[in-house]
Amino acid sequence: MKKKILIIDHEPEYQGRPIRFLEKIYEVKLAISLNAINNRLNENKFDLIFIEPFFPYGKDYEDINVWLFYDEKLKNLSCPIVLWSHHPILLSVFEKYTWGENVSTLEKNADDNCLVEKAKELIGV
Repeated sequence: MKKKILIIDHEPEYQGRPIRFLEKIYEVKLAISLNAINNRLNENKFDLIFIEPFFPYGKDYEDINVWLFYDEKLKNLSCPIVLWSHHPILLSVFEKYTWGENVSTLEKNADDNCLVEKAKELIGV
């Protein structure tokens, strides 16, 4: 049975190729809204969660306060959580916040294998 990964990201167009790499090894679910995130968390137990901590404001997006979201939804999960963003300054701010021991950060980059390598590091194959 494949291990399950949840990717929480508001940029599904950015996720296409990296997700295809992950799907070769893992079962991958994507959530791009707060409603979808809640549904995914209620219906599945995940081995790993990647979350883009920058959800923009605007009519097309829901405002997700990542600190509050973490405290309410993710804090008590035992799986690793990776804050994953192409905003290095934002990641440096998150690294200073007191997250649980199961939380790490990863900068988005052009390397399609960055998610696969991080997943293998954290949960194996």
